[in-house]
Amino acid sequence: MNAIQLFMIVVQLTFYLTVICFKAIYYALYCIWRGAVWLLKLLWRGLRALFGWVGDKSREKEQRKAEEERQAEEARRRAQEEAEWVEKKNRAYTKLIDSGMDPEVAEELMDKAEEAKKKGTKLVLHFTSDKKKTRRQMSVQTKDNVLCGAKLRAKRELCGLTVEELANECGCDWHDVRSLEEPWRGVAVSDDVAIAVGVCLDELQERMRVTLDYAVSVYEEFADIARKNPPPIVLPYYRDQAEFDKYSRDKGCYSFANAVTRACLAAFDDFGVPTRLYYPGEDEEPHVMAAKSQGAGDTE
Repeated sequence: MNAIQLFMIVVQLTFYLTVICFKAIYYALYCIWRGAVWLLKLLWRGLRALFGWVGDKSREKEQRKAEEERQAEEARRRAQEEAEWVEKKNRAYTKLIDSGMDPEVAEELMDKAEEAKKKGTKLVLHFTSDKKKTRRQMSVQTKDNVLCGAKLRAKRELCGLTVEELANECGCDWHDVRSLEEPWRGVAVSDDVAIAVGVCLDELQERMRVTLDYAVSVYEEFADIARKNPPPIVLPYYRDQAEFDKYSRDKGCYSFANAVTRACLAAFDDFGVPTRLYYPGEDEEPHVMAAKSQGAGDTE
């Protein structure tokens, strides 16, 4: 082996040893870096857990304090409500006794009010004063008055009249008619006005009944004659009071006349009789014919 070959072997060994040393240094540094990263992560998790535990404890402490304050405020509110309820109940009991109610009945009402409060409902008590009666207590008599008011309104609407028109027919104020129809408003109405309104409605209903009976009787009288080809019965229908005053022979309110027309129309429809309605102001021919026939009937 000559010197050149020996030199080449030495160079190769040196190169391999250098590479091995660099790799060993690289892997050593890599392991150190990975270990440092792992230690830092572990340290970060530990610190976060430590501070998180401290933060949780602080938050729990704040929550407990807020809950205690809320409970204390709720207790104060309940105590205030209870005191107000006791004061209100005492005032109501005193008012019941002052109004002349039996103490046992008043205590029973207070017990019912206590039960209603526990259930979350309300017990409404209505009081009336001897000096100023603006509201009426809902008693049996008041309920009867409400029913009478409803019946009075039903009769008025059956006659086709408004509150103002009925007041004009009776010669009273429309507020009195409204008070009679709505007795729960507690507005007193004199007996004379109430009697006048009742008599007026009875008279209007009687006039409607007589007119309807007359129309039905006329139809039945001429039913055999006009059975094959019955002509339509012509009925006027007024649009306003001026038209009624101009074309009608009767005096009064046009709404009542229209109500009578509607009643006759319903009766004739039940009999199957053809009918025709017209406005006297626009179609005067049937109105003149009807007036002539009425005049002839009156003459006979």
